[in-house]
Amino acid sequence: MGIDNFKGKFTEFDKPHIRDYNNDGFLIKTNLGFEIKCTKEHRFLTIANGELKWVESRTLKVGDHIAVLRKYPNDGEEINILDLLPDNAYVGLKKSTLEKIRMKIKEKYGTSKNFSKIIGMEESHFNAKLRGESPFKLKVLREIEKILSIKIESEDIEIIRTNKKIYPMKIKTFTPFLARLLGFWMADGSWTSGCLRLFSSDLQLLKEYEKRIIEELNIKPHYRRANKSTYCLEIPSSVLETMFKDLVGNKKRKSKNGMFPEILYKLPLEHKKAFLSGYFDGDGFLEIKKDNKLYSIGFSTFNKRFAEGIRDLLLYFGIMSSVRKQEINYENELNGRIIKKRGVSYTVSILGG
Repeated sequence: MGIDNFKGKFTEFDKPHIRDYNNDGFLIKTNLGFEIKCTKEHRFLTIANGELKWVESRTLKVGDHIAVLRKYPNDGEEINILDLLPDNAYVGLKKSTLEKIRMKIKEKYGTSKNFSKIIGMEESHFNAKLRGESPFKLKVLREIEKILSIKIESEDIEIIRTNKKIYPMKIKTFTPFLARLLGFWMADGSWTSGCLRLFSSDLQLLKEYEKRIIEELNIKPHYRRANKSTYCLEIPSSVLETMFKDLVGNKKRKSKNGMFPEILYKLPLEHKKAFLSGYFDGDGFLEIKKDNKLYSIGFSTFNKRFAEGIRDLLLYFGIMSSVRKQEINYENELNGRIIKKRGVSYTVSILGG
């Protein structure tokens, strides 16, 4: 991100500039929760005597004003679902694409028998896949792409399956609903082997997600009670489980250690809005004053990266928010176990709703 005539814009660069620095630096924090570690020579845009000027960080004092971007430019684009799918997904290709692969094999290797030996597959099984009778495992398909020097695009996909026979998903890009589902799951979800879980005390909300999951993903979730006040919606899909885990860094305790998915910065505004809506479904809040007027709206999390990522997504809509943190210490029952929540909680708040 660069600055041109006091406006933010995306800029290109070849590589990061790295230099040795053997001196003290600063950790600068703003009232809105922005923070940066910098050298003494790092320059900030500030205002002095009614004029904008760039100054080195060494000259700043507590109470000085520094500029932050109020809106990020957006040049988002659709993302090919193949770029996100895990190796254990099965992909069925259109007949026209299978014919192109067949012709490419004939041109370079003569017969499918010769090529099947290269990828370590029985000829009969490989020919069945070329005829469209069974899908390719994505790991194999990626190897075929590499060997034949071809690229499978989203329009080449006929169907995606979590295994060879069940749950065909007719999606070709990372859709807005997948972004919303990711948001809800990051806020109030977990995973187990081959399954995603969403938790909420609002059964009607989970029913709405169930309907969308069936309609758009062709997967049939099921409910159960997690405790006296909380319901759990389980989504049986090893593909979604692995994809979502990879997007947050595949770390245990994502609520504290997970990474904020980089793809959210690249997607169109519609997807960003859907993700924020999903996260709000899980861990959003409204702060109402005694006169029933809305004071603030926001999001809560135990993950600092999640809080900063949500704040940054809001800036794509020109919405300024503040990040606050506080110490938390309470217990909750889940699946018959006592879950203790202790540590630092972050809230991303938008004053005035």
